[in-house]
Amino acid sequence: MLETESSPDLFGLKRDVDALSKQCGKLLDRAKGREEQVQSARDHLEELYSKLQRGTEMLGRAIATEESQGVVGMETEVINQQLDAFKVFQKEEIDPLQTELQDINSLAQALIQSAAKASCTQGLEEDLDDINTKWNTLNKKVAERSAQLHEALLHCGRFQDALESLLSWLTDTEELVANQKAPSAEFKVVKAQIQEQKLLQRLLDDRKPTVELIKKEGAKVVELAEAEDRDKVAREIEGLGQRWDALLKKAENRHKQLESILVVTQKFHETLEPLSDWLLATEKHLANSEPIGTESSKLEKQIAQQK
Repeated sequence: MLETESSPDLFGLKRDVDALSKQCGKLLDRAKGREEQVQSARDHLEELYSKLQRGTEMLGRAIATEESQGVVGMETEVINQQLDAFKVFQKEEIDPLQTELQDINSLAQALIQSAAKASCTQGLEEDLDDINTKWNTLNKKVAERSAQLHEALLHCGRFQDALESLLSWLTDTEELVANQKAPSAEFKVVKAQIQEQKLLQRLLDDRKPTVELIKKEGAKVVELAEAEDRDKVAREIEGLGQRWDALLKKAENRHKQLESILVVTQKFHETLEPLSDWLLATEKHLANSEPIGTESSKLEKQIAQQK
């Protein structure tokens, strides 16, 4: 049968079938890969909104606690009790909430940056802006409460109590900065780290009036105190100023470092993205190409198309 002109080209047919089989296999692999990507994106989105719900609930409780705090007292004992309650509030509600919001921002930014060009992320961005706005408002009120309590202690002549409370906060913040992860080389991760750094900077900005107040009152105490106490207070104020300046410098340097890395990673991302799109389009084109022909005329036509 193979010797007659009218006989089908069985070898050619076999090559066509093999080519179709390979293309089918590639399409199945691509479909499986796409399914895994979609599943991964869905899992991350579900994780994000689970965290958003938990963060919103934590934020609601923290706002209620902040609003339930009474007017700052006029007596030292009352003020110290309020300051102790404020410290518990910070440790049990504000600090965990800040950590939760850092995770939310990091995960949300990663999802936004990894979304396809045609994807709509407006709803996600609005949800993120909403919780961040509420957090910033709460954080500002917390800083104002701290300043009011410290100022009240100073007015009652309790400079040392106010100083120790501020130094305790400073130690916690120094630990937070020391435990920050190193700047990433990935564009989407750096974007998230910059958002986290902005949250930290707001925290420092809100505390600045309290630090300046303590330093100012400390200078007055140094002028009026006896020699022994004067030297002790002067060393404490000097240490406070040095640690505060060092903390601000670290935050500033990290922000500059992140912004510098962002420029480089963004350029790489903008260069890589068109190449990835081109590769994807080429892969689709090749996957959808008809099998290689077994006749010279068909082969010539396919070669011309590839050019």
